[in-house]
Amino acid sequence: MKHSYRVAINAEHCKACGLCIEFCPQDVLGFASTRNDAGFYPAEVQDQANCIGCLRCAMMCPDACIEIWRLVSADDRAVAAESVTR
Repeated sequence: MKHSYRVAINAEHCKACGLCIEFCPQDVLGFASTRNDAGFYPAEVQDQANCIGCLRCAMMCPDACIEIWRLVSADDRAVAAESVTR
């Protein structure tokens, strides 16, 4: 079963070092076309559907600006409920 993930980037704290972009194996991230309040072009999600949830971007971010969330589907909840009742 393939899971879906959501990448959340705190653009205001990003200093645009590019480490997250460089280490993403799926090319999910890129630089924004607009500056943040600090004057940097922060990282942004450009291809959310390609995220495999590997967490490399979050681990490489020196400012902890990235969070990865696994999206739970109705199928996942049904499997979890079934395993609890056994």
